[in-house]
Parts: sequence; C-alpha cells; structure tokens
Amino acid sequence: MKLAHYAAPRRPSDGWYQLTLTGDGGVLKVDSTIDGFSGIVAAAVEAAEASDVAFDPVTGENLKAFGLGAGRRAVFG
Repeated sequence: MKLAHYAAPRRPSDGWYQLTLTGDGGVLKVDSTIDGFSGIVAAAVEAAEASDVAFDPVTGENLKAFGLGAGRRAVFG
C-alpha cells in the first residue's frame, strides 16, 4: 500500500492523492477525485494493519492528512 500526494504546479493545495494497492492479483490505483476516497484509504489502512504491513515513510506522512497514521503501529513499521 502506498499513498502519494501530487501537488499542482501553481498551487500545491490544489493537488491530489493516489492510493496504490498491490497484491497477488495485481495493482489497483485510486485517486482522490473518487467519492468516498477517505473511507477507502481508512479501510486499506485497517486491512494493512491486520496483515502487519509496514508503510514507507512518505505514505506514513501522507496518511496524516487523512487523520490516520499517528500512533498506528503499521505506519513506520
């Protein structure tokens, strides 16, 4: 699982996020323009924690924008 932030060239606050989920079945990418994106991210974090998946530091920092990650064992594992 990776959560990347892409800043808009002129206004970084106008950027977007992209969630990438990788598994045995392939890769799924979802960007923050989809309705319910925050809920999808939260569900992915919950599933990752249940599987003891550690996130890279960039993903950990980006999760904080969604109120996730702080104090969670999987983030900087």
